[in-house]
Amino acid sequence: MNWNNNEIANVADFEHHIANEVLEVNEYNGHAPGIRQVTDPDHGDIIELNFRYTRSKLPDETWNKILDYLKEDWEIITECNDYESNYDPGEPPEWVPIIRIKSRNFLK
Repeated sequence: MNWNNNEIANVADFEHHIANEVLEVNEYNGHAPGIRQVTDPDHGDIIELNFRYTRSKLPDETWNKILDYLKEDWEIITECNDYESNYDPGEPPEWVPIIRIKSRNFLK
């Protein structure tokens, strides 16, 4: 499936597409993002891609592949490939790689 602004899909399908078609996630590279649609006060409806389970900064090659793919059909609002673990090992990381893109208002 090729995602462009003329197609209608849901967030779960978009998440599956990014993981399997763009990143080709498998047991050896677990860089799949969690994707959700949120409302931003400055930009309205946007999509957030959070890489919560990478436990590190994403490799530059992987990060650039994602950005290049998204730039074809989306406006990138912010992107940050930083990672900061939590001081408490039982807690989730303080900061994870994240990309925020402008929604085309076709994901339901």
